[in-house]
Amino acid sequence: MPQPVTSSDSGHHIQTPTDDALPDVKQPQITSFLDDDDDDEELNWIHGDLDEDDDDIDDNVNDTSSIAFKRRQELLNQEEPSIGVKLRSNLTVVAAVVAGITVACVKFIASAITGSVAMMSEGVHSLVDASNDALLLIGTKKSQRKPDVEHPFGYGRELYFWTFVVSVVIFFFGGGFTLFQGVKSFMAGGNVVENPLINYIVLIIGIVLEGTSLTIALNDVNNARGERSIWEYIRNSKSPTNFTVLLEDSAAVGGMIIALIGIALSLLLKMPRLDSVASIVIGLTMATVAVILLRETRSPLIGEGLTMDEVDDVVFIVEEDPAVIKCGRVLSMYMSPRDMLLNLDVTFDDELDEGDVLQAIDRIEAELIDEYPQCTSIFIEVESLNQVYRQRRDRREAFEEAEEDDDEPRIPGPRFPKARFARTRG
Repeated sequence: MPQPVTSSDSGHHIQTPTDDALPDVKQPQITSFLDDDDDDEELNWIHGDLDEDDDDIDDNVNDTSSIAFKRRQELLNQEEPSIGVKLRSNLTVVAAVVAGITVACVKFIASAITGSVAMMSEGVHSLVDASNDALLLIGTKKSQRKPDVEHPFGYGRELYFWTFVVSVVIFFFGGGFTLFQGVKSFMAGGNVVENPLINYIVLIIGIVLEGTSLTIALNDVNNARGERSIWEYIRNSKSPTNFTVLLEDSAAVGGMIIALIGIALSLLLKMPRLDSVASIVIGLTMATVAVILLRETRSPLIGEGLTMDEVDDVVFIVEEDPAVIKCGRVLSMYMSPRDMLLNLDVTFDDELDEGDVLQAIDRIEAELIDEYPQCTSIFIEVESLNQVYRQRRDRREAFEEAEEDDDEPRIPGPRFPKARFARTRG
C-alpha cells in the first residue's frame, strides 16, 4: 500500500487527500508516493523530475517568479522602515521613559513636601508608566527577531507576552500599591495637605503634557478604527501597543484630574480623608486598565485567528478561483499584528493537472495577500470533497454557537448578498 508523502515547493504547500474521499470524486494527482515493497525506497515525484518542455509547471514551481512571491516582496519593501526611522522611534521611546521617571520624581518630591497621598499615588502611576514603556520597547525589539530553527514562525508573539507583563505590572505595582496606601491613609484619618500650590502646579502641567500625548494616541486610534467604536477597536485589534498607549494615557490624565479634585476638596471641606479617597480611586482606575489589558492580550497570547466575518471572506476569495470547487476548513493564528499563519483545505477541479493546480494556488495566495497583507505563511492542502463538506458543516455549526453567545448580531454586507454579516478588520 503506497503511503502519501507531503510535498511542497517554495511558497506552495500541497498535501495528499485523506482516505475517506468519495469514490466517485477524482483527486488531483499532485503528490508523491513511497512504496513499502520497493527495496530501494525510491521516491517517484510527479513534479520532482519536471519535463523541461512543460512550461506550465516549470513557471510555477519556481516561487521566485510567482505572483504571490512578488506580492510578498512588494509588501516587505513597503513596510521595512529605514535605519533613521528605527533610530528615531527608539529614541522617542527612550525619551518617554526618561521623561516618565523625571515626572515621577517630581511628584514624589511634591508628595513629600505637601504630605498628599494622592500625589504619591500619582508618582507611582508615572513610575509604572515609564516602566511599561521600557517593557513595550523590549517586547517590540524581541518580536522583530528573525525566524530560526527553534522558532520557525519567528518571535512575533513576544509582543503579546510583554504586553501581558505590562498589564500585570500595572495591576500589582500600580493599582495594588496605590490602593494599599490609600486605604492605609484613610484608616489613619487622612493626611492634612500643606502647601497645596505645589501640587496644583505639578498636576496642571502633568495634565497638559499627558493630555497632548492622549490626543495623539486618540487620533491614531480613530484613524485605525474606522466606523467601529473605540471599545470594538480594542476588542478586535491585533496590535496591543496601540490600545495600550491609549489606555495608559487615559488613565494618566484621569488619575491626575482625580488627584487634583481630591486635594482641592480635602482643603475646601477640611476633610483630609478625601485625599486618601482620591488615592483609592486612582488605584481602582489603574486596576481597571490592567484588567482590560489582561483580557485583551490573553486571546492573542494563547492563539487568536481571523474573525467569523473574515473567515467567510477568505472562503469567498478562494472559491472565486475557477479551479476551486469548494473551500473547507480555514485555520488561522496571529503570530504578531502583521504576521498571520493561514491553513486552507481546498477541493480543486478533478480535470486539472498538477501544473494547473500550482497556478491556482499561486493565484489564491496572491489574492489573499492583497486582501490580508498580514498573511505571511499560507498553507493550502488538497482535500476530498466529502471531507470539505464535513468541514463546512462543522464551521457553520461553530459559527451558529458563537452567534448565540455574541450580544452583537452580524449585519449583512455588500460582498455577501446572502450572508448575515459584514466584513470587519482587526
